[in-house]
Amino acid sequence: MEILKRTSSGRGEYELAGSVDSVATSALIDKPLLIDTQSSLGQLSTGIWLQSQGGKPRLRMIEKGKGIHIHRQIEALLLMPQSIRDETQLLGGQPVVLAGRYVMRRVEVSSAKFVDASAILQLRAIDCLNDTLTHQIDFPNRIQSILRLYAGAEKLPPRVAKALHAHQADVISTRRVSASTERIVAEIISATEAAAEESDIVLIRGEDPVPLLLDLLRSQPTVEIPPISDIDPEDLVMRRRVADRWRMQKDRGPESTKFRSAVRKAYKSTCLFCGLRLVSPDVRVPGIDAAHIAAWAHYEADVVGNGLCLCKLHHWAFDQYLLALKFDEGVGYSIVVTQLALDAFASDPAVLESLAAVAGPINKQRLPDDPNDWPRPQFLNLLYEDMRVNF
Repeated sequence: MEILKRTSSGRGEYELAGSVDSVATSALIDKPLLIDTQSSLGQLSTGIWLQSQGGKPRLRMIEKGKGIHIHRQIEALLLMPQSIRDETQLLGGQPVVLAGRYVMRRVEVSSAKFVDASAILQLRAIDCLNDTLTHQIDFPNRIQSILRLYAGAEKLPPRVAKALHAHQADVISTRRVSASTERIVAEIISATEAAAEESDIVLIRGEDPVPLLLDLLRSQPTVEIPPISDIDPEDLVMRRRVADRWRMQKDRGPESTKFRSAVRKAYKSTCLFCGLRLVSPDVRVPGIDAAHIAAWAHYEADVVGNGLCLCKLHHWAFDQYLLALKFDEGVGYSIVVTQLALDAFASDPAVLESLAAVAGPINKQRLPDDPNDWPRPQFLNLLYEDMRVNF
């Protein structure tokens, strides 16, 4: 049995066709349809029944003017961007599931059974297509992904979490999917796009938010990082490699998104070392990063005071101990070219000249407005003691 989009002289409409579990479509005539989510979300009323019109079974609203069509309900339940019905407006290419650029052509009904006067449908494969390609979504797997997002919402950016909680509450409290659910999904998509921009995830406007959210929610690698006290103080190479591993892991996962956003906001997306503001609405990935100072979890790693806003070049130079940030009481912050840099690039004066170009005192105007967000001297001292950096 299938829910099929039939083309017609207009935008087309959705019909129920075929049979499943020895239940023919004709047996569903005049019975309200429910969707079994096969999960803790339970069975949802669609407000739709099957009626025979012109000798064909048509999906129709039980109360005219109340509710939304079946394909829109499925999309809103599954956090999908809205499709279109007019296939003459389709465009091709990847990704297929883009707002206003695909149609939901077919939904497989894997089971149909009767309870009281209603028909309960279980769904399986959902075929979405544009002018050239088809993409299939598995209904049960998608529901499980959404439940994972509900459960992990607090690990996602606050705006995304709030919208996910609203979606869950709306579906559970009403036991149906409505226009209000669609509005919540629109907010989830908007919030996801904003979160993706903050996390440097490649973003296409109007795309399916669920894979992006699952990527944001994905846990950090499980490779254990040894405590600094377990590493031989004389083994500087190992100490620095472990610090690099820590930073790479801290760059992943939802906590890094919050840290990155807070640091960029505090520094107005401006590199502390060179003063360039490398962000533009016309450039997808900003040219500035949020760099950690002390690379160890027990140093309150994800507070702004343990972070610096640096451009890509100076982030690399800071992480590799080529440029150091010093703090002197009564003088303030200054940038120093380290002995490591002088030794590493002794034969390349152009590099040393580039590093030396930003050395010297830092103008306070480049620091955050809130002094509590300034680089904490104790973190700087810990970093250079741990890594035994010479100025």
